[in-house]
Amino acid sequence: MLKKIVFMVCAAFAFQLAFAADAEPATSSYLDGQWEGALRDLEPAAGGKTELELKVRLHIAGKKAQVFTAGEDGKWSEVKPGKFNVFQRNFSAVVLANDSWDGDCWDETWSFTVALDNANQLVTRFGRAVSNVRCMSAKAESFGRARAGVLHQQPADDSAVAH
Repeated sequence: MLKKIVFMVCAAFAFQLAFAADAEPATSSYLDGQWEGALRDLEPAAGGKTELELKVRLHIAGKKAQVFTAGEDGKWSEVKPGKFNVFQRNFSAVVLANDSWDGDCWDETWSFTVALDNANQLVTRFGRAVSNVRCMSAKAESFGRARAGVLHQQPADDSAVAH
């Protein structure tokens, strides 16, 4: 009987070790909350057009995020609702959305690479890439943008809750 108990305890311990090694490391929600700031172009857009800055609000909640941009009128509007996922490791993360639209012709990726600088600041790199290669139209160009800046943590706002 004692041999059976020892065997079961050893088997349970081995089972726990085997599956614990495959478990994803726990990551605290250091980045959860609302972050806001302006991102500046790293290079001119196609045709030399330059936008002074892109005002961005990120609302991070675990593995999901919402992204908002401010229009010329200062009003915030959500970009790609329900599409952004968060891939976090300790104090840094990638906030990513990758989708298609316009009859599956327009493929678009938005990514924010963020790192916590201090308790209230996220160093942020933004990239946007659009492929229109399947559109088969001379007017439909593929393009990319790159921006960078610092986002500042904002007080909690119940109006922006991640999906």
